[in-house]
Amino acid sequence: MNGKSRLTKIPSWKITPFLLLGIVAVAFMAGVSAAGAQLSIPEFDEVISLTVLPQSPKPNEKFTVILRSSSINLDGSVISWSAGGKSVGNKPSVELTAPSAGRTLNISVSVISPEGVGFRKNFSVSPADVDILWQADTYTPPFYQGKALHSVDSNLKAVAMPNFINSSGAPLNPSNLIYTWRLNGEVKGSESGLGRNTFSWRGSMFFRPSNVEVEVKTRDGGLSASASAIIQIKSPQIVFYEDSPILGVNYKKAVGGEISSEQKEVSIVAEPYYFSGFSAVSGALEYNWRINNQAAETNAGRKNAITLRNESVEGVSSQVSLEIKNLGRFLQFARDNFSVFLSGAQNSSN
Repeated sequence: MNGKSRLTKIPSWKITPFLLLGIVAVAFMAGVSAAGAQLSIPEFDEVISLTVLPQSPKPNEKFTVILRSSSINLDGSVISWSAGGKSVGNKPSVELTAPSAGRTLNISVSVISPEGVGFRKNFSVSPADVDILWQADTYTPPFYQGKALHSVDSNLKAVAMPNFINSSGAPLNPSNLIYTWRLNGEVKGSESGLGRNTFSWRGSMFFRPSNVEVEVKTRDGGLSASASAIIQIKSPQIVFYEDSPILGVNYKKAVGGEISSEQKEVSIVAEPYYFSGFSAVSGALEYNWRINNQAAETNAGRKNAITLRNESVEGVSSQVSLEIKNLGRFLQFARDNFSVFLSGAQNSSN
C-alpha cells in the first residue's frame, strides 16, 4: 500500500435521475426543518399594544379600546372585534359600554397583517367603582349646611368608598381590598395596603391644591377601580351675625357693610370659617377687635363676640374691624370690617 490512500472511483451509471431527485428532496426538507426551528410567529403583545381608556371602566360607562403597532400597518390589516359574542367593529379602535357591576364583558380581537400573519387576543372587562369622600378639619358654625373647606395648611382626610360586586352579585367587603393612595402623583406606601381605605394628610403651605388618588383592587387583581379628587384651597374668612339677647344668634342672615339699629346697643358674633379646628374660641385663634382704630374689649368668655353701646342721646356711627390669626398655623388669617350706626338713648326710649 506504500502508505498511500487508495481511491475508489464511483461509476457514473450509479447516479440515476431518481437518486439525484431524492438527494435534492432530502436537502430541501433539511433546509425547511432548520428554518422551522428558527422561525416563530410573534405573540400579539410583542407587536401590537392594546390600550383601554379609561383604564378601569366604571359600570355602564363607555370606554375605548385602541390598537397600536410600530411593526405592522394596522390600517392595511384585516381587523375584527367581537364583544359579548357579537361583531362590533373592524377598525384599529372600538368604543364599547361596560356592563353593570358584577358582570363581565368578554372581548376578542383578531388582526391579519398585510403580509398575511394572523394575531388574536382575548380579554375581558369586569367593571367596579370607587368614590372618594373627603373632609377638612376646618371650622364651620352650628347648623351650617355647607362643607367645611380646605384652607392652607389644614388637615384633610379622604375615604375610599368601593362598589365591588362579585359574579354572584354579592358586594365585596372593603376590608378585603387593596388600596394604593397617591398625593400629587406620589405613592403613599405607608398609607396604602390591605383594608387601608382612609388616608390623612396635611395640606400644602404654598396655596397649592391637593390632588388625591386611590386605586382599589381585589387580591387576585380580577377587579380594580380608581378615582381622584382635586381639592382646591379656600382662604379663611370672617362672617358676622347679629346676636339677639332674646332670639340668640341669627345664623340665617349674615351682616356686613353697614349695620343700622334703633337700639342703643347691638351684639355681633364673628364666625371664623375654614380656620383649622372645631371651635370658634379655640385657644389657637387670636382675635383683634378694633373700634374706630382703637383696641376693643370682647364679651366675657367669648372672644369672637363684641357688644357696641351708645350712651349718648345722639346717634353714633362707628367703624369696627376684626383680624383673626391662627397662632399654630401662621398662614391662616383673615380680616374684615363693618360700620354700625346706633340711635341715641333718647330715641331708643321713645
